[in-house]
Amino acid sequence: MSRVTVRDFATVAIYIIASGAVVALALSGRTDWAIAALGILGGLVGIVTRLQFASRRAPFREQVATSRAVSNAARQAQSATTKLAKQLAATRREIATDISAARDEFTTELSTTRRELADVVQAVADEVAGVRSEAAEAEGPRQQLAKEISAVREGVATVRTAVAGVERLERRLAPELVTDIQALIQLMSRYAPTAPLPLVAGWAMSPAGLVFLTDSIERRGAEFVVECGSGTSTLWMAMAMRRKGTGKVLALEHLEEYADKTRAVLAAHGVSEWAEVRVCPLVEVSTPRGDFLWYDLELESLPGQIDILLVDGPPGTTGRHARYPALPHLSQVLAENSLIVVDDADRRDEREVLELWAEEWPAFERRASASRGIEVLERVDSPYGVENRSSQN
Repeated sequence: MSRVTVRDFATVAIYIIASGAVVALALSGRTDWAIAALGILGGLVGIVTRLQFASRRAPFREQVATSRAVSNAARQAQSATTKLAKQLAATRREIATDISAARDEFTTELSTTRRELADVVQAVADEVAGVRSEAAEAEGPRQQLAKEISAVREGVATVRTAVAGVERLERRLAPELVTDIQALIQLMSRYAPTAPLPLVAGWAMSPAGLVFLTDSIERRGAEFVVECGSGTSTLWMAMAMRRKGTGKVLALEHLEEYADKTRAVLAAHGVSEWAEVRVCPLVEVSTPRGDFLWYDLELESLPGQIDILLVDGPPGTTGRHARYPALPHLSQVLAENSLIVVDDADRRDEREVLELWAEEWPAFERRASASRGIEVLERVDSPYGVENRSSQN
């Protein structure tokens, strides 16, 4: 539908004015003028109508042309769609034909490949069976070879373990060796021995331990030292007593031949008056943990209370916990603030003895170790026998 424009409203307004003028002339009695005006109005209407028709004919034609173009485009699109559908259907038929042909070809090739693979598998199985048969025939020599290889591997592992142990021992002993050399130099410069010295190796106490013993004798003013066992330590403690000017060392030895060797060393260095080596055979002694073989020592024969007790015997070969009786048997003659020095404390048997003492004799407390393999206990109570009896009760 055409849209009403401003021009249309103006035309209508002119018609209304002209019609009003005709009516006014007619009413006023001017009929001639009214008829003339009516004729003019009719001509004007014709002219305007023609102009309006002419002005609106072009857009209408454009609309018609546009509608026809759209219709033609729709028909062309439909024709193209139909053609494309036909081409797509043909393409689908061609693809289906190609897929079917390829599937048949693949099935044929797959069947052929399977047969060839089955032949290969069978050939491999035959080869494996042959190898197994040959391996079964050679099983005996192979087992023997495997045993030999295993033995060699075990030997290599053993050697590696031994080498590692030696390396660890070397790393551990290197600083200890330097310490012992330094301690031996201290002993030599302090006591200046004039005769050949016994070895400070093997079963003897380490030089660091000997320095600790001699320092303890001089620093604490020890007057009486008891040593379970005898040897190099007996000599150095006797020299410490001589340098101090007073005191005595009593070494307990269960074998006469070892006692004689120690006495000879003491005599060679001129310190026999500062140390006594007493032969005390091993006999059964009673302890809180039963009977043990220990030195046959009468406490009444001792000259006084013991300031330092060195436990370096009896040998472990005489029985388990062979050195345990030292504290139970001598506790009543140990002086206040006395020291107990245990050698070979890095061995399992001695460690267990120390644990038993710690449990049964709490008045003795461990002190800093003098060197490797040495443990030091110090008595820290007043009359020990009373406290020990109360702890056992």
